Amino acid sequence: MKPHSANDSLSVAVVFDSNPIFNTTSTEIIREECGHFIRTSKPTHISISWYLPDVVRQERLFQMQEHALELLPSIAKLETILGRPLDASADTLRSGVERLVAETIKSLGIIELPLDPARVDWAKVVAMSTRRLPPFERGKKEKGFRDALIAESFFQLHIDAQSLHDLFVLVTQDALLKTAVESNLTQDLRIVQDISALATLVNTLESQLDEKFIKGLVPIAGGLFFKPKQRDSLYYRGKVKNLIEQQCATELQAVPSNGLTRCNGTWRIARPTFLRKEDNEIVWSTKISIVATATVRQRRYVPLSELRMKGPAASEYRARPTATSVTLLSGTPEASQPDLEPMDLEITTHKGVDVYDVTWATRIDGGTLKEPRIVSIVHDGATWESLIDQGVIDYLTPLP
Repeated sequence: MKPHSANDSLSVAVVFDSNPIFNTTSTEIIREECGHFIRTSKPTHISISWYLPDVVRQERLFQMQEHALELLPSIAKLETILGRPLDASADTLRSGVERLVAETIKSLGIIELPLDPARVDWAKVVAMSTRRLPPFERGKKEKGFRDALIAESFFQLHIDAQSLHDLFVLVTQDALLKTAVESNLTQDLRIVQDISALATLVNTLESQLDEKFIKGLVPIAGGLFFKPKQRDSLYYRGKVKNLIEQQCATELQAVPSNGLTRCNGTWRIARPTFLRKEDNEIVWSTKISIVATATVRQRRYVPLSELRMKGPAASEYRARPTATSVTLLSGTPEASQPDLEPMDLEITTHKGVDVYDVTWATRIDGGTLKEPRIVSIVHDGATWESLIDQGVIDYLTPLP
């Protein structure tokens, strides 16, 4: 990679594998974290071009369309309730998803990256497949053809766009794909595993600091911010959880729809992201994600035969909804159905992730990080998935 000064603009090509952008919805081809980074990453001395290999786009399109087709039974029920057709068929859902994908790619300024099959060394691909060489997975069944196409797409871009870009970055969490690309790694190629690592790379280039130096500091900074049960780490010493609960009390109780109750579960602390260097301080960002669920309470009539005991104390039950139990949302069952038992149930309607961004700083002294301190805490936002819309509610939990 050629050196650049403060007045130069470094051109970076970023290519996404499917795993860093994957989500489980039928409406978003790219997860919110990735989309947010693309929209907000506007470095002064770096121009970034975002690429999505065609094989990745096709894979995500298929996943989203399959997810959308799972909604058809729910749509049929709505048509029965409303007494009119909703004009939703398999074809309309597929075309609707395709439209959403095209709109998202255009709005984010992502460039679709085609693969030229005529330029692929298929004899080499076949040899790697039969010998189970990366990106092909070892085992009885051959896996890795899609990853091989992603690698080929990345290499073709590297060859074709030498005059356009100074640096080419592949974002992937797939270890075998990483190994396959690393075998052809040159000075102007990089591999990062997620958006946090990509942000660290971009901010390092923007700050014109040594990549290896900052990369080596990231795990050290991670230990300074949080170590399980280490009370001297910043998370505990700075009472980060208490600060979030105090400063963001309203956000922590927000629900996707009125009438729901929220339950916050596991708190997940991400690897720190390098933001910038200010004099003798380095500024970091650590994302804290809270896994949450939203529930509603309803009385339903459940067939006795569907009840299942759980645990030695048999203090909890789970009732798997059948066509009868789902239909009878309220009211009293008919006398001809004496095997139905009334139960007050807590139904999980949504699952979500609520993200908080902790900005913090450390003093750097001779390559050593010291004196970590909290700078600010900001609510990044919550994303919710409706389990009812997706038709994936598998069980109901009776209330005590």
